[in-house]
Amino acid sequence: MYLNPFLKNNKFVLNSYTLLPKLKFSINKQIDTNVHLLHLEISQPEKKNALSIADFISLKKHIEHLRDTPTLRCGLITGNGNIFTSGIDLSSFGEILNKLKASTDPARKSAILYGSIKELQETLFAIHKVNKPIIAAIDGPCIGAGTDLVCYADIRYCTIDSYFQVKEIILGIPADIGSMQLLPKVVNNQSIAKELIYTGRPFSADEALRLGFVSQVFESRSQMLRKAHETANTICALSPMAMQACKQSLNFSLDHSISDGLDHIAILNSAILQGEEFVESLQALMNKRKPEFKD
Repeated sequence: MYLNPFLKNNKFVLNSYTLLPKLKFSINKQIDTNVHLLHLEISQPEKKNALSIADFISLKKHIEHLRDTPTLRCGLITGNGNIFTSGIDLSSFGEILNKLKASTDPARKSAILYGSIKELQETLFAIHKVNKPIIAAIDGPCIGAGTDLVCYADIRYCTIDSYFQVKEIILGIPADIGSMQLLPKVVNNQSIAKELIYTGRPFSADEALRLGFVSQVFESRSQMLRKAHETANTICALSPMAMQACKQSLNFSLDHSISDGLDHIAILNSAILQGEEFVESLQALMNKRKPEFKD
């Protein structure tokens, strides 16, 4: 359990939700009947769901599985229990520290650290880069690397008991796996983003909603998960090719001009408009039935 600074009288967050299996980044098959949804869960309660280097590697493999599996159309990331994640598990950096100790050459040490940082960056960037939508459903604290992780998600929901924190500056380092690059764009407010990054102060679920960091805040975990699955089911029921084109175009437009973005979507739609899924979508709409798409 984690002490939530936004709860009255500093009461601990309690949650009795126990349906999810206690497996690290495992595909959740107990409650997900949607065969098109990949549900990943951070589950290491004895370490407050801290993410080890091995967890990052596992996450990247699962995201690549989402990318490469035609039957999968959407991803969902949750945390087990009443904490999303406490951030990076510093105890998992032993191998890197041993490599650093083995060398006295600053250049070699820098190369080791650079490679380690890039590996973590590439893992979370895979969430952004994968051509299928990913939803993050956050219940409880989402700290450090957790905030980095959910910044990359396409859609974010959270419970009222959640809070977020770009904590790295308090540890004496700048955030280096996504928050500084994405948070200003997500909240569309340089002043607020810089305040959160420079001070490392936590921000509550209510503030996250006001900032546009999350789409919706829920009173309970069950309500949040119900909404997350509802959204995922809607996404999975629509044209996979059109959905992938939407994500590609939205991501492209983040760093390009309006003119370039319009040209990019015109190129994508020149293919989509010739596809079977476009025809099926129109026919289903006219016949008032659900469309059926090939995997």
